Amino acid sequence: MSLESTATVVAGDVVDTTPEAQCDAAWRVREDQYTFIRMPSGNTKVLKLQRGSVVSLGKFGAFKADDVLGKPFGLSYEVVGKRKLRVVRRMDQDDAGYDSDANNREIGQDGTSQQLSQAEIEQMKRDGLEGSLASEMIIQKVAENNQSFEKKTEYSKAKYIKRKQQKFSKLFTPIRPTLATVCDHFFAKNPGKIMDMRIDSLSQLLTFGNVHAGGRFLVVDDAQGMLVSAVLDRMGGHGEVLAVHSGENHNFDVMRYLNYPRDITAPLRTISWGQITPDLMDEDEMKLRQGRRMYLDHLLGRLA
Repeated sequence: MSLESTATVVAGDVVDTTPEAQCDAAWRVREDQYTFIRMPSGNTKVLKLQRGSVVSLGKFGAFKADDVLGKPFGLSYEVVGKRKLRVVRRMDQDDAGYDSDANNREIGQDGTSQQLSQAEIEQMKRDGLEGSLASEMIIQKVAENNQSFEKKTEYSKAKYIKRKQQKFSKLFTPIRPTLATVCDHFFAKNPGKIMDMRIDSLSQLLTFGNVHAGGRFLVVDDAQGMLVSAVLDRMGGHGEVLAVHSGENHNFDVMRYLNYPRDITAPLRTISWGQITPDLMDEDEMKLRQGRRMYLDHLLGRLA
């Protein structure tokens, strides 16, 4: 059977299982999968979207999960009115040009450049929350009424616009969970969870360990699965991994946020330090530990 004709029937629906379709699906927001949401402030929020549910973004509003499910990662949306979304272009500092003769020498910092009153700005913010005024229009009006805006360099203008976006906009962007996004998220939110490991340190560990597809690796991970996830990601489902962990059961919590399919995690086998290090135990437990140790020696022999 050709790849073009490969399909699976699930609950009455035909689901394309070709490699091309599966690759495309991995780059789209999917139900029951973890998705990272980049907020206007630049922070990220982790969500598991369910069809028919309503997702709250706090002060930025709420939206229907169905409006983003099946859409590509990386699109930016604005909450308009009650739970309505529209796709918008997100401007970053990298979009700004640098070929300008302007400079910031003549710009004062006394707060008198803005011609709009505080009451007018607050009214525009209320209109924005109700959906009657788009955030771009609010930012545009604030910039147009700033006497110093046109005197700024292009780079300073981009920074000014970005600050106003963080203040007035209700933009958010679904981000695909990758090693980089997951590592950056936990390093910012809870660095102790991953033992204060940055993505560059994680990359160096993979490089120094010569981690590659088809290899056999022994991994000691006390970073709640961050290192094991990276090794599995690099191997792509080919090879063998024996992960040593503390406690009776492993706590590779980070792995679930990466939405790995079963074929990626298939090479993983786990074992506890308690099954390796002998300590005081009764005769029955000793026999049990000896059996486990023989099993460990067998696994290590395969990795040798």
